Amino acid sequence: MEKITNEFLQESYYKSTLPNGLTVILFPKPLIKRSYAMLTVKYGSIHQEFKINGSDEIISTPAGVAHFLEHKMFEMPNKVDASNLFAELGADVNAYTSHENTSYYFSTVMNFEKSLELLLDFVQTPYFIEESVEGEKKIIEQEIMSSLDKPSSVCYHGILRNLFEKNKVIDDIGGTKESINLINKDILQMCYNTFYHPSNMFLVIAGNFDLEKTLDLVKTNQENKDFNPYLNPVVINYFENNKVNKEYDSFMMDVNISSVSVGLKLDLYESTPQEILKIAVLFDFILEERFDYSSENYQKWLREQIIDYTFTFNFSLCKTHAYITIDGQAPDPNIFIDVIRKELLNIPNIKFNEERFTNFIRSHIAYQIRKFNSVEAIANALNDEAIDGTELFDKLLALQTLKFEDIKSVYKYFDKDSISSFVVLPKEN
Repeated sequence: MEKITNEFLQESYYKSTLPNGLTVILFPKPLIKRSYAMLTVKYGSIHQEFKINGSDEIISTPAGVAHFLEHKMFEMPNKVDASNLFAELGADVNAYTSHENTSYYFSTVMNFEKSLELLLDFVQTPYFIEESVEGEKKIIEQEIMSSLDKPSSVCYHGILRNLFEKNKVIDDIGGTKESINLINKDILQMCYNTFYHPSNMFLVIAGNFDLEKTLDLVKTNQENKDFNPYLNPVVINYFENNKVNKEYDSFMMDVNISSVSVGLKLDLYESTPQEILKIAVLFDFILEERFDYSSENYQKWLREQIIDYTFTFNFSLCKTHAYITIDGQAPDPNIFIDVIRKELLNIPNIKFNEERFTNFIRSHIAYQIRKFNSVEAIANALNDEAIDGTELFDKLLALQTLKFEDIKSVYKYFDKDSISSFVVLPKEN
């Protein structure tokens, strides 16, 4: 078992890879009553095309399979719902599917060991019957249709389609009504066998538990199970340069005011995970300075009624796809787009304040320290780092080593060919 320590924080966690390939990451916090465990599969919505066992044949699957699997995993043999079993143990359980992974997690202050075994067992016990699969389609279709009724959701998926051409990030995580109807029991089983192998999974545990006893419990649980040979899937990723697919697009809905999204596409494919961490910090600083509610721009645009209180910014930075969006409702979407676009292109000409940068870094270091008081925050950070290929303390190291001059290193990303906009317009009377 490998011990990873940060002397500055005086915190440690442990990693072990079991013989079947499962990576176990343990962060004991004995002074906190709650325990939190998360079992993650490196299989998300963008993993729609892949090869197995060194074959040149590309296997293509419908959009939404990873999310569909997440739903179905809670159904155990004899139609037992895993959620009910966790409730009987006094534990809260849930799951989510993202672009890159599917995670199942629980938190509890009691019956931790039984809950941990249940987590491992229900995720590693596939149970697919055609009748149940067909019934699940109706539930997921309702989720998809509900999303299509939300202007913010339509705007989000619209800007992604503008930014990217082939990258599967443009597809809704849940899929479409058409793609869901293509999914059947055999496809679910095939994707489960391909990706839900211990070698493609990791288990994160944080909170009040005995380190050695818990690791032994996981080892015993895994030794008592038979797994098929790992198929070594190689996912087909569509890496794109920073040029947008479409500069502008719009969609009409039954709304009273326009929703707007301005996106900036980034090409981080050649960056290492540690470099992306630093880039993320620098973008966070720039966006806070120019677009945060406390900025001069925000207050000015609010007074001039260019934006309203729905105004926000978000970013997703990783090797397979990276982008920034600046979103909100706007009385005049053309003015909104023009103002935001000009501001983005002007970033390289702005003289940022070094003292404000220093204070920003200090505040984020303080946040990194505070999150170690929350087992949920620790577990989710460990989970994110495991997906990204970094370690838990790498973010802190990035913050401690960044310099004010490093801001200039991201100016190259503010390019006119990298900017796109999408608008949800009110239907004309």
